Amino acid sequence: MPNRYTNLDGNAKISETYTQITDGFTHVQQDIDADRVKLDGIEVGAGTPGSATDSVIGNRTATDSVTPGFTGTLTALLSSLFSLIKGITGKSSALTAPATTLEETKAHMDNTDVHMTAAEHTKLSGIAAGAQVNQPAFSVVNDVDADDPEDTLTIAGGTGITISTNTATKTLTVTATGTATPGAHASSHITGGADVIPDAVAGGASGLMSGADKTKVNGAIQATEKGVASGVATLDASIKLPAAQLPSSAVQATTAGLTYYVRTDGNDNNNGLANTAAGAFKTIGKAISMIPPVVNHNVIINVAAGTYDEVVNIAGRGGSATLQLNGDSVLSASRSVHSIFVANCSCRVEVVGFTGYRNDGEAFSAKASAEVLFYRDSVTNAAPTSPGFYAEDSSVMLNECQASNRMVGVYAHVNGQILAYGMTGTGCTVGYRAAFNGEITVQSSTLTAAGSLADTQSGGTVHTQSGVLNPWGDNTAAQRSYIFSRISADQAITASAFTKVAFDSAFSDHLGEYSAANRRFTAKKSGIYLVEAGIQSTGSTPAGAVVVMSVYKNGGRYRDIGTYVKSGAIGEILTQGAVSMELTAGEYIEIWVFTNVSGMVLFGNIDGILSHFTVTQIA
Repeated sequence: MPNRYTNLDGNAKISETYTQITDGFTHVQQDIDADRVKLDGIEVGAGTPGSATDSVIGNRTATDSVTPGFTGTLTALLSSLFSLIKGITGKSSALTAPATTLEETKAHMDNTDVHMTAAEHTKLSGIAAGAQVNQPAFSVVNDVDADDPEDTLTIAGGTGITISTNTATKTLTVTATGTATPGAHASSHITGGADVIPDAVAGGASGLMSGADKTKVNGAIQATEKGVASGVATLDASIKLPAAQLPSSAVQATTAGLTYYVRTDGNDNNNGLANTAAGAFKTIGKAISMIPPVVNHNVIINVAAGTYDEVVNIAGRGGSATLQLNGDSVLSASRSVHSIFVANCSCRVEVVGFTGYRNDGEAFSAKASAEVLFYRDSVTNAAPTSPGFYAEDSSVMLNECQASNRMVGVYAHVNGQILAYGMTGTGCTVGYRAAFNGEITVQSSTLTAAGSLADTQSGGTVHTQSGVLNPWGDNTAAQRSYIFSRISADQAITASAFTKVAFDSAFSDHLGEYSAANRRFTAKKSGIYLVEAGIQSTGSTPAGAVVVMSVYKNGGRYRDIGTYVKSGAIGEILTQGAVSMELTAGEYIEIWVFTNVSGMVLFGNIDGILSHFTVTQIA
């Protein structure tokens, strides 16, 4: 019969067809081998119940994004199931846990505390919208609260008040009977109130008193207070204040001489009129404060032995009499003070028998005072940078005084005039110094000095026992050209240019040759002149500043007399210099300054110690 392996011809010999037989068996073997491969992949017992194990079925991949169905492959059915789960949980993936489990949902549905029952729903449906059930007649009146819906509020009348009601009209009436005393309401009747009572009218209607009137009443003087001591004084017929009516603590005018006492065991609350601990003042300053500005009768302040650590300032006294500060009668250290300063006094002032221990300035000084006597006063403590006795624009006599161990023993500065008689002392660097028209006359004195006994600066004069010491060799200073000017206020200097220095305050000008407005000296006479100047900047001058100070003649730069190069930090600059020059009558000179930096300001000082400009004719 025919087959797919071989078909032999029955009439042919085997030897003729053996190749066909061989080919047939080859095809059979090939099919057997193919079937064997299939059988090798099938587990033993496959196809029997329970034989579809995980290893037989293999892995399948399902999704949760298909339309669920009831038929299909295993993968399709699993994907339908996952898609249903995803729809139930509401999550983005079937594998994400739900927010609420079915068990929790069931418990919530069964909870009657959070869900309305059918009966409750029916009851709610029977209530009209906006209905209020069981509301009280009132809620709160002032601080009275309704306790329940049936509560009652009762309105009662107080003192002078009656309450009446009308049930027909449903009204309540409150009536004031006028029989009660009103409460406090004064503020309503004064300024700012609702019912102000007008002020009383002088000679007219009555009313309240105004604040201004009350002040006048308080200031009124009782008759018993007038004309008595420590009370309210009245002027006498000469329109003067009688002394008997003054309080005992007041400083009296000098109708007669006054004597005050100062002791170290005194008290400044005393009256200073007795030389006892209970009567004397404790400080010299207190005694001076009791002296009136005008001294027309002699005033004496007696100071007992002791140390008084105070700066004694006698200032602003005038008059025709003498003010005397009286210490020891001999040259001694029994009365010791820091320093004594006399200033702006036109009456005579005498300081007798004190020793000053100040070491950072002059121990005894007088400024702008007409007549000052220092008698048997001494200063001996070391002060290598300070003078002992100093006078400026004052007339001073030093009588039997002592100055030792000072920079200068006696110093007359800026028109100060000193007569030194019987002067003693040792160890001063300079004995006598006069500057800026200061003048010292020395008589019968034995003061010695470690350096120069006497020197002069800028037109000063010292008359010693051996003659006159000045550049001219005579006493005609007032007849020669001399000016001394200062800067009255700080002056800013322009950078990289010469600026005229504002010496606008002429302290001295013998012949009227200086113009403060133009900051200029114009010579009236031909001659040789010594020109000297000094300037100091404020502390704001920058580091690296270069300053050149020059004398200008007739508007042109003539000589540089001072140069300073600032190194280090910001700070002050001080430069001074002098030059002698020949001037013809009518020629003029000025001081100009140059700096290379911005921010430099010259220091203005009215006393001229730092910034000054002097011109002196020397030939």
